[in-house]
Amino acid sequence: MKKVQRQRMVLGWFLLVGLFLLAGCDSEHRFVKRTAFKGTNQIVITFAGPVDETWAKKMDHYAVYEKQDPDILLSLAGVALSQDKTTVTLTFQETLNQNSPMSCPSKRS
Repeated sequence: MKKVQRQRMVLGWFLLVGLFLLAGCDSEHRFVKRTAFKGTNQIVITFAGPVDETWAKKMDHYAVYEKQDPDILLSLAGVALSQDKTTVTLTFQETLNQNSPMSCPSKRS
């Protein structure tokens, strides 16, 4: 029973992050309070409540690309979760094109 619940929770988070990034750093999802680029190579997602730490910190749960170049995945350098578990910072290996909307479709683990 717990395995099924966990799989549903992970799928829900994939969809949530996918919806957020499909909108380009803007989101109208009620659980996402704020999204923003930070510096030259980070995207910050602030949630309305705490997220699951184990899931949020796994880099292989994220697949991010510019909408104009969906064939080229952006390489993640790291994922950080704030102490209160409400903010996820995605750090990329290269500088992000902040003039282009980003996309993060659901990625199966």
